[in-house]
Amino acid sequence: MRSSSSPLVSVLTPVLNSASTLQLTLASVAAQTHPNIEHIVIDGGSSDGTIDVLRRFQSEVPLRWLSEPDAGMYAAINKGLELAQGEVLSYLNADDLYLPWSVQRAVSALESSGSDLAFGDVLVLSKPAGRSHGVRIQFYPRFHPRTYAYISMGQPSVFWRRRVSDTVGGFDDGLRYGGDFEYWLRTGTAGFGYTHVREVLAVEVEHEGTLSTVHAGELRREIERARARYTDTLGTREFGRLRRARLLIHWRREALMFRMNLRRSHPSNWPNLIQFLKRVDLHPDGGSIIRLLLPIPLPRSWRMWRLDAMEFDRKLTEELLGGR
Repeated sequence: MRSSSSPLVSVLTPVLNSASTLQLTLASVAAQTHPNIEHIVIDGGSSDGTIDVLRRFQSEVPLRWLSEPDAGMYAAINKGLELAQGEVLSYLNADDLYLPWSVQRAVSALESSGSDLAFGDVLVLSKPAGRSHGVRIQFYPRFHPRTYAYISMGQPSVFWRRRVSDTVGGFDDGLRYGGDFEYWLRTGTAGFGYTHVREVLAVEVEHEGTLSTVHAGELRREIERARARYTDTLGTREFGRLRRARLLIHWRREALMFRMNLRRSHPSNWPNLIQFLKRVDLHPDGGSIIRLLLPIPLPRSWRMWRLDAMEFDRKLTEELLGGR
C-alpha cells in the first residue's frame, strides 16, 4: 500500500532466464515494511518461464515489467532508471533477496544522515547445486573511495537518492559484470556521501550459475580497468599487505560486536536480523570469542556460522512467501 508521506523507492530487477529464483526475489520486495515501493522488472527476453512467474505473481507492491532484448544487465538497469519514479533507487538481482526491513532501514539512514547513498552488511547464503550449504555475514567498512577501489561493496544492499543518477548518469553498459563496482567509485569520487548501516540489508545467494562465478576472470579484468579510470582521483595507492591487515582487523572487530549483540535482549547493532533469528528459533554461534582477541589465524570454518544453512533457508523462504 502506498503512503504519500514516505518517499517512493524504486527497486529495479534485471532478469534473464531466472524462473527458478525470481519468485522469491519478487516476494522479498513485496514483504517490505516500507509502505511506498514500486518494483520494476526488466527482462532481456527470457525463454524459460520467467514471464509466467511475472504474470502469476500477485503483490500489493506496484509491479511493472517489460520483456525485450537488451545489451546486458547494466543496459537493463539503465532502462529501469528511465522508468523509475522514485526518490530513492536500488537494484536487486533476480537471485538475491531483501529482508523485510531492508528498504525501511535504508531510507531511514538516508534521511537521518543526509547522505546520498546508504549501504549495509550482507548475508551470504551459499547454495551449490541448489542446496543450502553455508551462511555467513559480510561486514563492510565505512565508505572511502580508496578503500572500495580494492574491495567490492555488497551491491544488493546499496540505496541511493535520485539526484545521484541525475548527476552522474546511469551504469556503464560497456561493462558486463563490474558495472556496479565502477558506479560506486564514480559516485564516491564525484563527492557524493555514503552512510554505512550496521544492519544486514540483503541476502546474496551464491551458486555456480551466478555471473560473478561463471565469469570471474572477466569480472576481475573489468574491475582492474574501472579502478584505473580513477587512479588520479584516488591518490596514493596503499600497500596490499597494509590494506588486507586493516580489513582483517575490521572484520574481527565487527564479528566480535555481532557476537556481543547476539547476547543482548535489545541489540544496538544488527537488531532486525538478530530479532528475526531469535523469533524463528535459530541460534548462530561462531565459536569462542577469545579466538577473535588473539593474534592467531582463524580457520576458514570460523567465518561460517554454526547455523543449519538448510534450516535458515527454509525459514527465510517461509517468512517471505507466507501464504503464497
